[in-house]
Amino acid sequence: GERRMQYTARRLGRAAAALAAVPAHLRRGAGLAPPPPHLLSPFCAVRSDALLPLALQRFELLHRVDAAPFGALDRHVDLAALRREAPAAAACLQDAVAAALRDPAVGPTEAYLVLRKRA
Repeated sequence: GERRMQYTARRLGRAAAALAAVPAHLRRGAGLAPPPPHLLSPFCAVRSDALLPLALQRFELLHRVDAAPFGALDRHVDLAALRREAPAAAACLQDAVAAALRDPAVGPTEAYLVLRKRA
C-alpha cells in the first residue's frame, strides 16, 4: 500500500464504489480515507513500498497472500450482517476486492508472508 496510509485517488475511488453497493445501515463511518499523517502511529510503515522488496531480497519466499485493497473492511462494513441480510451485496463486495487486488494501480494494503532465511 501507499506510504503512511496516504491512499491514491484510484484506491479511494474503487473503495467508494465498492462500499456504495453495501446497504447504508450496514456501513460504518464514511468509508476509506487517508488519516492525517500526524495522527498515525510511529509503527505505520513510512516506506511501506520498500518493505516487501527488501524482505524478498533477503529471504526465500515460501508463501504469500495479498489482501485488503480497501484496508480492513470490517472497520467499514458489518460483514457478518452483510452476508446474512444481503448476500448479493456481499458477493459484489467480494468481487470488488478481488478485482482491486488484480489491479496493479491499487493492489493490497496488507500481505502475509512466510519466509525462510537464505542459506
